[in-house]
Amino acid sequence: MAEICKRRDIMVVQGDVLEVYFELEGIAPEIVQNVYFTSKRAELSVACPYSKLHNGYCLRLGSECTGHMRPIVCNYDVTVELIDGNKLTVLYECCFAVLKKKNFIEED
Repeated sequence: MAEICKRRDIMVVQGDVLEVYFELEGIAPEIVQNVYFTSKRAELSVACPYSKLHNGYCLRLGSECTGHMRPIVCNYDVTVELIDGNKLTVLYECCFAVLKKKNFIEED
């Protein structure tokens, strides 16, 4: 089975919403049990649900999540768990960065 997931670096500013879609080519959604985004150093392990609208698996981290993350540059993997129990790491050691929030909106 040939599978492709486009490699990408991901950056987010502390306190911002992060929404990224992973498109899998060569793997039908019907045979996918779960897709996981994992980063040991960032202490993240997130299931990514499928979006028919975007034809991909969505990693979404809300402001409440990224606001508590420390600034870091590290790696992440995307792993696909198939319905037969097999697992495929389709992205390996891609760059994940949480950038320090430096500018703030003043509230009245």
